[in-house]
Amino acid sequence: MAEQLASYKGRNYAVKWYGKTKTDKQLHKLAFLDGSKEFWADSSLVGAPLSSPASTGSSSYQGRRNWRPCGYPGCSPQMCDECM
Repeated sequence: MAEQLASYKGRNYAVKWYGKTKTDKQLHKLAFLDGSKEFWADSSLVGAPLSSPASTGSSSYQGRRNWRPCGYPGCSPQMCDECM
């Protein structure tokens, strides 16, 4: 079964659980995509995923992407976030 994703405050998270609690609150239990932390969020603030994560074999470059903005000295086209 594929992992269900949801967006919260501009980021995607894995959905661990959602529904009504004993006190009739609608909550989502979300987790970081690497599974390092879980937390509760109000369901009214949780939305559809922003975009699907890229599969591991979808890009021709499979190493770490450069985090620097385009135009930074040493920027390599096809590797920075602006160029891709």
